[in-house]
Amino acid sequence: MNDTITIYYFFTDPLISKEIIAEEPYNVNQKYAKSSKNNLMLCPAFRDYFSNTFSVKSPYDYSFKVEEDGLIQSKDYDQHFFNNVIQIRNTECNLVSFMMAPLFIFPSESVEMSQIHPSMGSGDLSKKTNLVPATFNPFLHQRPLECAYWLNYNNYNIKLDDDLYYIKFHTNKKIKFQRIGYNKEILDIISSFQDHKDFTKKIWKLYDWYDLRKKQNSTKRILNIIKEKCL
Repeated sequence: MNDTITIYYFFTDPLISKEIIAEEPYNVNQKYAKSSKNNLMLCPAFRDYFSNTFSVKSPYDYSFKVEEDGLIQSKDYDQHFFNNVIQIRNTECNLVSFMMAPLFIFPSESVEMSQIHPSMGSGDLSKKTNLVPATFNPFLHQRPLECAYWLNYNNYNIKLDDDLYYIKFHTNKKIKFQRIGYNKEILDIISSFQDHKDFTKKIWKLYDWYDLRKKQNSTKRILNIIKEKCL
């Protein structure tokens, strides 16, 4: 019986269909186990909670501020960049989504994954926001990972390598990340859920998305591409 789940992944640029080279998600427990200043690793409950939990880092610097009306302003880059990276979802509660560097992941077998707050990070997103948590099975529903936050302050300075969010795999098996590089066929399959979403106003349950992917045979198609092209 295989005791390892391989997580195939690649990052894309938020503006164009092109791969961006970003650091592989790092194991949270392993990082903090090396810190002599952190005695949290002595707590078994802490270690168990963060088992198979990995941090996704920011691939660049980006600063912005929240105006009194809830709108967001940034002097970094240009309007086209802003439009593709930040989606303002609710100005009343300062809820926004970020596509800093869309991460596409595909596990070698079925496994549930949660996206949780980067509570041990040192950057502004860790200290000044609350990440909107979620749990789903990326083997059954392939989609790009974005991150949504409630913003609690007005000014943010995200720096290169700041923790954006954590992803936790709910399994006792070992997790191994393997970058497969950009592949348009896989990207088109994974991104097709957005096309369907854009043409319906129905709020689907999670198992509806699983069922759609099953009908599309997307899991087998992606695994075949990885195998055939030796990605």
